[in-house]
Amino acid sequence: MFRLFVLNFICLLFSASASSQSFSEQNSYDNVDIELANYIDSTYQNSPFEGVKIIESDTETFLISLAVVNTTGHKSQSTMDRIAVVKARRNALTYLQGSTITSDQIVQTGETITGKSVSYYEEYFDSIKETSSGFIQGMSTLTTFLTKDGKNHVHVIYAILE
Repeated sequence: MFRLFVLNFICLLFSASASSQSFSEQNSYDNVDIELANYIDSTYQNSPFEGVKIIESDTETFLISLAVVNTTGHKSQSTMDRIAVVKARRNALTYLQGSTITSDQIVQTGETITGKSVSYYEEYFDSIKETSSGFIQGMSTLTTFLTKDGKNHVHVIYAILE
């Protein structure tokens, strides 16, 4: 019984030391993430933007993709987050893989006859389609925050470039 207790105690010591090493390694990455998230937050609050940015630090280069979603009209936070993630991934995909854009201008004319009068009308439409295909791997959420006015939800994803 005593041997079993000693064996369990030794296993517990080894597992604690192994996890403490990985914790300190993870903690150094978390500090970089926190600094980067704070930088993006302050940059956005000072000068709002949407899309992709490349940010270089002393040691690494980051691909940042930021998407903005209006907070009104969404039933839940998870719906708003999902829409923001899709938009952010689309921005990154378009940046990395490119896209094909087609546009059409449509003019529609017609006439309306009412009794003894005839009126003519014209309507103009611009149809713009963007197509992109590819795969975004390894991008994870860096931070999310609300704008100063609280009307928009900002979602930031990132990847470390090699």
